[in-house]
This record gives sequence, structure tokens and C-alpha cells, in this order.
Amino acid sequence: MQSQFWVGLVGGIIIIRTRGLSTVTSVLDRHARALQLAKESGSRSILFDFLEAEAPTYEVKEVQKGLNAELQARGFRVAVVVPNPQLAYHGRMTFGDDNHRIVYEDLAAATRWLSGHAEPAAQDSGAVG
Repeated sequence: MQSQFWVGLVGGIIIIRTRGLSTVTSVLDRHARALQLAKESGSRSILFDFLEAEAPTYEVKEVQKGLNAELQARGFRVAVVVPNPQLAYHGRMTFGDDNHRIVYEDLAAATRWLSGHAEPAAQDSGAVG
């Protein structure tokens, strides 16, 4: 499936929902939209919803790593929601910084972590980092 994505602001959190196989172009486009929303809203929280995404190519992971460095330098907090261990592994390799959290299938736990209300418990949320 070709990449499809949606970027929006929900409750002060920038949500990036991705379906299918991301391309370098789609990664750059969703990043630009997220930064525009951050500028307009003042939000520094991003939730990547990869529940319907496919494992990224090496090239896409490398581009995303560079963009993550920019997010970290700007003080963003990022939660990455994945459906399975394969995407969790790719997420850890791509989003492995201190201000990132990988969560299995639990959008609510990721949202709580981004909001600072609760640290997801590994046995409850599937948090892996």
C-alpha cells in the first residue's frame, strides 16, 4: 500500500497518522505539516500513530532520524504507537532518543505520557522504552 498520512492537532497534541509504506517525500511532508502546526499552536508534543504502517525502508529510517534530531533540538516530546514487535524495533532504531517513547497499540497511554499525566506501565500499555 502506498503511503497515506494525516497530520492534525487534537487536545494540544500533534497527531501524525500513517498508513502503508512511507516514502522520503511523505516523511518530509508530514514533518513540515507538524512543524507548521507546532508553530501555530505552540505544541511540543507529537504522537506518531503507526498502527496501520508498514516497516520503513533504510532510506526512510535515515531521513526520519535526521528529522528526529531536529525535533529533539526544538524540545519536542514524541510518542510512537506501533502494532507489533517488528515496528517497535524499527521505531527504537529511528526514534531512540530520551524524549521519545515507543508504545504497543495503546494510543491512550501514549497520550497520557505526552500530557505528563502518567508514565505508561509496561504491563498495562505495552510500553517498550
